[in-house]
Amino acid sequence: MKRRILTLLLTLVMVLSLLPGTALAVNDSSAPAVTYADLADINGTALVPDGAGENTELTVADAVRALLLWTGMTEQQLGSFPDDYLAQARSMGMIDTDTDADAPCTLAAYRQMKAVADQMYDALHADKLQPLYMNGMAQPIFPYTTGEVTEGYSNDESDIIRYCVYVETNYDTDDDGKLDLVKALVQIPRAAMEGNYKAATIYEARPYITGCNESMNPGKNLGSESYDISKLYSQPDKRVPAGTATTADAAAAADSADWYYWNPYEQMYDYEDLNWYDYYLVRGFAVVECGGLGTKGSDGFETCGTIRLVGGVDDGALRIALEKLVDRCVQVRDRMAARRPRGLHRQDQQRRHLGRLVERQDRHDRPLLRRHDAVRSGNDRRRRP
Repeated sequence: MKRRILTLLLTLVMVLSLLPGTALAVNDSSAPAVTYADLADINGTALVPDGAGENTELTVADAVRALLLWTGMTEQQLGSFPDDYLAQARSMGMIDTDTDADAPCTLAAYRQMKAVADQMYDALHADKLQPLYMNGMAQPIFPYTTGEVTEGYSNDESDIIRYCVYVETNYDTDDDGKLDLVKALVQIPRAAMEGNYKAATIYEARPYITGCNESMNPGKNLGSESYDISKLYSQPDKRVPAGTATTADAAAAADSADWYYWNPYEQMYDYEDLNWYDYYLVRGFAVVECGGLGTKGSDGFETCGTIRLVGGVDDGALRIALEKLVDRCVQVRDRMAARRPRGLHRQDQQRRHLGRLVERQDRHDRPLLRRHDAVRSGNDRRRRP
């Protein structure tokens, strides 16, 4: 009997140890609320907001704000007070979903929240910035810089590294004797480029992600009013690698005009989803957004919604980009030289199946893509006029 009770107690301890310490200590109505002076004694410092003083008593929402700013998170990262601050605290496990944010915060409750916030503080003050998971969720600890810049963009000054790559497919749909290249945009946190960690990658494949060309007329695009549809499946020799390049090389040559430009045909800026994945970028993920054959910036004949019925050329090109994301890819560094990229992870540099950098006429510098640990594909095909 004693052994059974001891076993049950040990099991309970193990279960409780796996649960996040999210439950905020119940406020004792008889216990005094914590003040900003108390916070200074506990944390060593305390940011007193406008309109408050050292002896101002804090609500739970006030305590959350003070703790999150103490960890090193910025107001830009946190958003609007109190809603965004409270949402961040819940995701970390500092407070429960049903915690009364307007209630006075006792010293016991504050210390409990601080024990959780300590993990955020340690991550933000570590020698290397790496993804942080708390309460089962990735936390937004990576700084962010927008890529919506028409002129003067520089990866040297950006917290998110951006550059475009051109992936060699298995098809020569426009029958020019060279395998078609499809355009993809890579966005990664600076810490990943600097080798602090390996970034899991979100991969989105949509045919029109880069925008449409001005003309969808085969005669204009292909130089002839007639076309042999069997040539969609032409497979000339692959390009020959001529060297290697690092992600830093690709980033140094990046131009925001490759991913942020006015498209008069659509009357909008492309990439239209440039900032759709900011939520994940600040949580340490890399993002790769790939366009389709024949769309703006890519080679070939646009076949979405038609050729798929007779062989899946367009779907196949997007699939190839995904396969090469986890294996190898093609990139252009300049017009006259073809190079092989070393990729985002240093250990990949020694792998035989590294991506190929290729020569591409009539294109500007086109950097390269590399292997990532995890990928997810999505497809959103929308009709265009």
